Amino acid sequence: MDCRVCFLYNQFMMRTYIGLLMGLAIGVTASAAWADESGPMRKLGRGAANIAYGMWELPIQIVEVRNRDGAVAATTLGVIKGLSAVFQRTFVGLYEVLTFPFPQPMGSYEPIITPEFVNLRK
Repeated sequence: MDCRVCFLYNQFMMRTYIGLLMGLAIGVTASAAWADESGPMRKLGRGAANIAYGMWELPIQIVEVRNRDGAVAATTLGVIKGLSAVFQRTFVGLYEVLTFPFPQPMGSYEPIITPEFVNLRK
């Protein structure tokens, strides 16, 4: 093997390792700064969870309406409320994922909807 090829390979590997170490250092520093209770990382996690589990609002709302108003209401009103809650939670989750580095709305990282996560244990 040519020495020039070995030199170029070693130079490439050194740059790769330095880049990875710098990225790791920046990532650790940034995540430590953002790891407070209601910071951007909480907003990112909340948004991702709401996107992933927002669909569970449909059966939750159906059961809540059935327990409150009966089975007939659950088949109509429960489904409508459930679909509305699914879209609301999913789109709020998408908004929070896209805007997690910014303290929005109104200059804070507080949740937009309550409860901030889907509550599967009611």
